[in-house]
Amino acid sequence: MGPPSWHPSGCMALVPGGRATLLALFGDSFVKVPVEGSRDLNAVAWSFDGRYALIGGPGVLYVFDGASLKELEVPYVITYRHMAARPGRDEFLASTSLGLIRISIKAEFYAPVEPISHDIKIAMAGDDPQVVMRLYAVSHEKLEVRSLTASSGFLFQNAWSGPTEMLPSCPYLFTINLRPPRGGGPVPSDGRAAVSVQLETSKGPIELGSYMAPVPVVKSETSPADYIPFTLFIVGVVAAGIIVVRKVRRRTRKEVLKESPKPAEEGEKEAEEEREEEKEEVVMPAPSRGEEDYYSDWGDGKW
Repeated sequence: MGPPSWHPSGCMALVPGGRATLLALFGDSFVKVPVEGSRDLNAVAWSFDGRYALIGGPGVLYVFDGASLKELEVPYVITYRHMAARPGRDEFLASTSLGLIRISIKAEFYAPVEPISHDIKIAMAGDDPQVVMRLYAVSHEKLEVRSLTASSGFLFQNAWSGPTEMLPSCPYLFTINLRPPRGGGPVPSDGRAAVSVQLETSKGPIELGSYMAPVPVVKSETSPADYIPFTLFIVGVVAAGIIVVRKVRRRTRKEVLKESPKPAEEGEKEAEEEREEEKEEVVMPAPSRGEEDYYSDWGDGKW
């Protein structure tokens, strides 16, 4: 491996190596930067402002902007061994097989912010499902981040987190939480929806692209029909209570009659009243045909 070079802000370091090896150190992890070909890489140096880095080897010179690697034209076959950036200028001094060479380049970037990777998954927030999007992006200039907006016809932004400032060539993580409509709603036929992400920065709005996200299915809010079994249960309890009360009253009356004898006429009259009460029943109104079909539908596995 060749000598490493730290970004001026310290957000990452680049390490060149043999057979087109270029490693980037983010935090405590190394990530391999894709490089075409198989030539060795010997030297690397960041520009004074951290907008890009130069990487050199035998007959090859690359520029790296934190998101991609681009090969520069080399006027003649030369091996780059060591490089150093000149403070305050887009200029480098390189030690090569032909001696010391001064390199001046003009770095141009097509977009101020460039996404480099993303992942999307469904997670649970309590009893409610939500979509969590993680998006890594690199800025090519110093920016102040003011807000982030994620828009979709099927998902709604719940929260987001990310940096308030972006430095050139440093990767930054944005996390976006999206939720489906409360109480459920329409779901796309393929179960996915396009989500457009936009940053509001000190340089104005910047589009970060559109991404396909899964739309979780949410159970609809409780409908009046959900309370039907409970209502029937309450009616049954009340009816059973009425029957028990009547039985207790009859039993108490019989005991009183046994203990205090009365004239025959009154006894016969009360006996007749008891017989009439025994014939009484709690009659529940029979459901109509339409109601029977409705309840049977709920009980056929459609619940």
